[in-house]
Amino acid sequence: MNSNQLPRTVTYNGRTLVAAGPGNSPQGVLYFDPSQQRLQEFFIGTVKTSGELYAVASVEGNPRLNRVRIDLGAVVGGLRVSVGDTLLIGEIHQQGAGMSAALVLLLAPAAKPAPRPVPAVALGRSTGTIIFTRGTWGKISSDADGSEIFAHQVQWRPTFPMQVGQRCSFVKAPTDKGVAAFDIRIAA
Repeated sequence: MNSNQLPRTVTYNGRTLVAAGPGNSPQGVLYFDPSQQRLQEFFIGTVKTSGELYAVASVEGNPRLNRVRIDLGAVVGGLRVSVGDTLLIGEIHQQGAGMSAALVLLLAPAAKPAPRPVPAVALGRSTGTIIFTRGTWGKISSDADGSEIFAHQVQWRPTFPMQVGQRCSFVKAPTDKGVAAFDIRIAA
């Protein structure tokens, strides 16, 4: 992230801090606090893990700040941070064996991955043969491509017990567990 993408001013505890240039440490950025007449160093970090109460961020190239605890209440604006988000963290203090940040600003949310495409399934009526049954479910071998399709007893129209070797027609449709047969009918 370059300096053009950083906020020119940061408001914290009623004070407005003004960007003053690069910091002395890797990924450090200086902000000037006019009310206290001092420079304060902030760091650009990336969220590595996020939970219900706190997140852990890492400042690239700064081994001292490879694990900084961020209490979610410290995020300005009450925003929720998630893994991969870029943050501006400051007011860093030693907390036990680790470090914690008292001021956290969300600079850039992580790029969300594109949803996985649903496999193409030829919709419409297909024909096949029941090749396996167990209780109320079974498998149908599709005549079109030989694939095995899950079938449940409740999808028979009219209700009919499934039998191995029975020819049938059905509608293929995707489900969250794969492709299934719906509206199963005895083939003529």
